Amino acid sequence: MNRTTNRYFQCLNETPERASSGGHYAMLVPTLFRVPESSSSGSENSSRKIFGQPLKVRATCMLFIVALFTCGCGTSVLPTPVTISYRASVFEIGQVVRITNNSGHHLYNVKVVGRNVQQLSSASVKATDHLSPGETVEVGWLEFGNWVPMSGETIEVYSDDYLTPSVSFVPN
Repeated sequence: MNRTTNRYFQCLNETPERASSGGHYAMLVPTLFRVPESSSSGSENSSRKIFGQPLKVRATCMLFIVALFTCGCGTSVLPTPVTISYRASVFEIGQVVRITNNSGHHLYNVKVVGRNVQQLSSASVKATDHLSPGETVEVGWLEFGNWVPMSGETIEVYSDDYLTPSVSFVPN
């Protein structure tokens, strides 16, 4: 083994021979993950430890890692901050969905999905590329591509930076 490897094992109070022959430490594993040596009396260390670190430290690190991978950078798990309202269509064909940005942030790539669970049909449309704070966009049967939002159907609004859609049911 080279000189760097020997220095690493000296920091761990471990010899390269013992580590390679199945010692208590895995070869070239960071000290956070080293396995503590078993003691003859279990009452020496009353706090619970996993891989040489207190359980709280390990749990906090794992929670941080899970949150980092599930949320991503700048992505929220909260629903898209919009208000969904409806008005009657000018052509008297179903309802028109009105989406208002009620946050202080700009929303990008706002997508509207309409679903009819009973008929197993759905339609989606990109309502707008950019929705400023307080701005409203409307989506009706023409934008949906001849899919008509009728009472009892589900409307979902998605936006970049938000993982969960805002959901609403089309009223009577």
